[in-house]
Amino acid sequence: MLEVNLAVDLVVKAPFSTQSSSTGGVGVHSPLAKTGGRHYIPGTLMKGRLRQSWRELRSAAGDAFLCDENQLLGEEMGNAAGEAGAPVEPRRGLLRFSDFVLAPPSPGPVREHTITRIQMNPELGSVQKGSYQVIETPRASGAELKFTGTIRYFAKSDQEAEQIRGFVEKGLRWVTSVGAERTAGFGRVLGVTVRQSLDASPAPATSRRRPP
Repeated sequence: MLEVNLAVDLVVKAPFSTQSSSTGGVGVHSPLAKTGGRHYIPGTLMKGRLRQSWRELRSAAGDAFLCDENQLLGEEMGNAAGEAGAPVEPRRGLLRFSDFVLAPPSPGPVREHTITRIQMNPELGSVQKGSYQVIETPRASGAELKFTGTIRYFAKSDQEAEQIRGFVEKGLRWVTSVGAERTAGFGRVLGVTVRQSLDASPAPATSRRRPP
């Protein structure tokens, strides 16, 4: 049994947003999510984007892209499955995602910027009531942001490990954008790098009874 670790670098073009559930600064409507004081993309979000990519690839390529989504990512449950009577108990997949953390620029720490979005009232020529939004982004528009994370799984052989790595890399390269406000041009993905490392994992110990 092989334990496989995929180190993933995801390069995203600012502006970028992942909305935090906590309160932001004064006047900020959509603060950035942070972990340990650093901006990040939740692993669950990357898992969802990978699932969507695989479905689009399967729809476009048919039998040329044979990826077992449920085995690798787990089966969707409840409302997410979109089916009446869908299971609600967890059915885990083979892949384990870490959060993807933003690497600080060199030199110096990341300093947040804000972007303002509005919607005009066509009759008054002023901002529509309730349509003024201030969004945090890690850097100014046009800057490149590198997020790093890991995806881990077990494989029976080098061949299986490479096959799964190929599915993951193809799926991530199919992703065009991540985060919130994607329809407004936020979080455009510029590039993906996947590096693989393998470790032989001992087989689970089995109990043996002494012969009579």
